[in-house]
Amino acid sequence: LWKLQQIKNLPVAPEIAAELFAFKLIRLEKLIPFFIDPNVNEIYMDQINSPIYIDHQIYGRCNTNIILSEEELSAFITRLKLEHSIIISPRNPSFKVEFITNLFHLRVSMDFPPLSPKGPNFNIRKLKKDPLTITDLIQLNTLPIFAAAYLIIAVHNRKNITIIGEPNSGKTTLSNAIDLYTPKHWRKIAIEDAIETLNKSDVGFKQLVIRVDSFESNKKDYTKSIEILKLLHR
Repeated sequence: LWKLQQIKNLPVAPEIAAELFAFKLIRLEKLIPFFIDPNVNEIYMDQINSPIYIDHQIYGRCNTNIILSEEELSAFITRLKLEHSIIISPRNPSFKVEFITNLFHLRVSMDFPPLSPKGPNFNIRKLKKDPLTITDLIQLNTLPIFAAAYLIIAVHNRKNITIIGEPNSGKTTLSNAIDLYTPKHWRKIAIEDAIETLNKSDVGFKQLVIRVDSFESNKKDYTKSIEILKLLHR
């Protein structure tokens, strides 16, 4: 960045040029537009050398002409391995991990041969930094106002709430919106394999997050069931 700031008449802001150079250096330049576009919700690659397609907040499912080379895909996997202790083998051909930077928060799920016979595939879910509130959901016409009022009353009366839906239907969005209406003095415990719960400890909320092994990892050391039982005993 210091060097770029010395270049006169640079056609792009030095900060942007430095970021682009950094992403090109680690071979993520084809993926980064999807990672930082706020309207892209999910990113898919079904097999090696196949075009990436996305779920767009406005246009729905969209095809792209972006194809990752094996070197670029390997660089992405290496980046994830630097963040997590990932082991890929015939007995452990899948993983699900987080990838968090100042620019984006991703949940990355990948499968490999022999589970995925046509080469690696991935599903990348983007998690919003500024979550939608229940008021936002009402204004977007995605949540009826009477249902929102019922949910707020239910959570304040400590009722059990189960959120069920197909992929990309907004389960996490709704869960986080409800979570914003819980009293700050409650001690809330989230048990997750990829952390999607909002971190609100810096604004006075009491919350504990427990990370367990993902179903894809085939590990049995830290499972959701075991951790729930341990918490009930406490």
